[in-house]
Formats: sequence, C-alpha cells, structure tokens
Amino acid sequence: CVVIVAAFKAFLALALAMVAWLFAVLVWRDYEASVIAFTVTSYVAFAGLMIFVNWVIDFKARSVFAARVSLDAEKQKSEALLANMLPSPVAERLKLHEAIADGFDDIVVIFVDLVAFTTLSQRLGPKRIVELLNAFFERADQGTDLFGLEKVKTIGHAYMAVAGAITKPPRPAKAAVDFAVWLR
Repeated sequence: CVVIVAAFKAFLALALAMVAWLFAVLVWRDYEASVIAFTVTSYVAFAGLMIFVNWVIDFKARSVFAARVSLDAEKQKSEALLANMLPSPVAERLKLHEAIADGFDDIVVIFVDLVAFTTLSQRLGPKRIVELLNAFFERADQGTDLFGLEKVKTIGHAYMAVAGAITKPPRPAKAAVDFAVWLR
C-alpha cells in the first residue's frame, strides 16, 4: 500500500479499498466486534498517517515540478536575451563561466547610427518607427553575415558591429567599410 508514492488519489483509493477488504474479512471470519473495531481502527489510523504522508510527497513533487518548469522557462528567456545581446561564441563562453578577456591585433569597431532619427520619429507613428528599425536591424544583420562582421549590440536606433574579433575576415578594415557602404 505504501508503494504508490506521489499518486495521492490512487493511494487514497487503495487505502480505502483495503480498509473495506479488511473489514469484510474480519466480519466473514466471525471475529468479535471488539477485535474488529480494534483492528479496523488501528488500520484506519495507520492508513490515515500513510495517506497524509503520501499527500505531502505528492504536494512536494508537484511543487518541485512546477518550479523546474518555471526555472526552465526563465533559463530559456535568459539565454535568448544573452544571445540577443552578445555574439554567440561570447555567449557560449559566458555560459561555461569562462573569463572573457581576449586581445586582438587587427580589429575594427563600426558604429552605425540613423541620422535625424529623433525628428523622423516625431513625424512617423510608433508602428512605422518599429517597422523601420526592424528593417534596418535585419539589413544590418544580413550585412554582418555577408561581410564577416560580428554584431555586438543594438543601442536604440544604432548598431554596433566588429570586424576581426570573433570572425576574422582577411582585411577587417575593408570588410567594415564595405559593410557601411552596403548598409547605406
């Protein structure tokens, strides 16, 4: 009867069935009423304790499961945010708890800003501004793939990329200039 752990309803049904079975056997065997009462009372007390223990185990198991589901969801959000903010090789190194302190000989950082964005955002509605920014960032992401640059981050209406750090085009300065001309 104790074998069914963390299945409270099944355990409860089994315990009640066993009490009924025990009572039926004792009555069928023609025991005295005091023996039947003592035996059934003892068994019901023990079964009640086991039902409570099983309920606690079931409750804790459900709580742990819910916590794991919530933790997994938060971990996925955290990883998505990390992947959005940092280049994937750097994000992977951070997940492995590596120190990120690399030196580079030939590196170019490019910062692209949308000119007159403030006045443009005043003229266009929020939906149109978001569409414009999405299109700009999509094109910039395509350009980084095309020219071998690595996206570092987006900052408001600006885009930062690097050439020669993680991905190493043959000529980082030329790749950065080609990217800027292509993005224009």
